[in-house]
Amino acid sequence: EAFLELARRLEAETGDAEHVQQRFESAPVRRGSRNLWNVSRVEAGRPVMGVDMDEGTIPQEANLDTLGAISFSKGCYTGQETVARVHFRGHVNRTLRRITLPDGQVPAVGTSLVTSDDATVGDARSTARNDAGTLIGLAMLRREIARGKVAVNAQARSMGFRDAAANGSNIVGGRKMTAL
Repeated sequence: EAFLELARRLEAETGDAEHVQQRFESAPVRRGSRNLWNVSRVEAGRPVMGVDMDEGTIPQEANLDTLGAISFSKGCYTGQETVARVHFRGHVNRTLRRITLPDGQVPAVGTSLVTSDDATVGDARSTARNDAGTLIGLAMLRREIARGKVAVNAQARSMGFRDAAANGSNIVGGRKMTAL
């Protein structure tokens, strides 16, 4: 809302760069960084092309429909039939979801996530550390993975971490990742 108010107050011509800069600097908004943008984006579940999705991603897998980025009423575009079929008749088998991660090594983009019974449930995508110090991320997860389900970074599993789930622990394979 503060951004919209700022935009309304910035009515200036293109050649008036100094005036615009002064208005920005006096506005009730703080200057951000790339890291702040990334944290905000991950917390909001907004995907980035080339990291969270690619040309093989169905738009609904990246939640572009819930973000208002898909129109079902205008024009023709490549992939429109698939997008419309998913929207009107079915569902996708995986979706981009927020996850929390334990402190420690950040998983590389594409690292497989598995459950305690070694079932692959998805892969890690973006990661960021929020203001509370929590490591958060986005992962492409199978749709049947419930909120709160614990998965593990497959790389940690392959490095020989003991599977603590059998002992009633909430940590699976040494690297707990919880779907939100």
